[in-house]
Amino acid sequence: MTRREGVLVVVLVIASLWLGNSAGLRTGRALGQAMVRPEVEALGREIRRAEAQVAALTWAMDEWRKNLTHEGIASWYGHREAGRPTASGTVFDPEEFTAASKFLPFGTSWRITRLDTEASVVVEITDDGPNRPGRIIDLSFAAARALGMVREGLVRVKVEPIV
Repeated sequence: MTRREGVLVVVLVIASLWLGNSAGLRTGRALGQAMVRPEVEALGREIRRAEAQVAALTWAMDEWRKNLTHEGIASWYGHREAGRPTASGTVFDPEEFTAASKFLPFGTSWRITRLDTEASVVVEITDDGPNRPGRIIDLSFAAARALGMVREGLVRVKVEPIV
């Protein structure tokens, strides 16, 4: 659920509580012509507090990701795994620009730059891997093809966040 959808759900809940109990409103302070129950008012404060916490955490994650640049060995995986579920729950398609990483969060986008040619692609992390020691990321066949590394199999890369 996106933040916008979450806020909409909360607004609808507050509206239904307010409209559903409008006949029995006797306490609280005036809001236009109607009275608002203290419970609904408290819920509104909690919603505003939660929104502020989400904004702060989003900012903190973005700042954290800006400082994450890694260099190491990349490999690729492809058609043997096509159609299988990934660790994130999506179905693996070797023709999409995706990657597997043990330390990067699912659903985030990263720029992968091949160090010897400076070719780069942007991939989304959808799986857990690589499963071989010494490698920092496994790329889908499409990403590997774009970097020109299909024949070599292993290349040195730089992994940078897209913020």
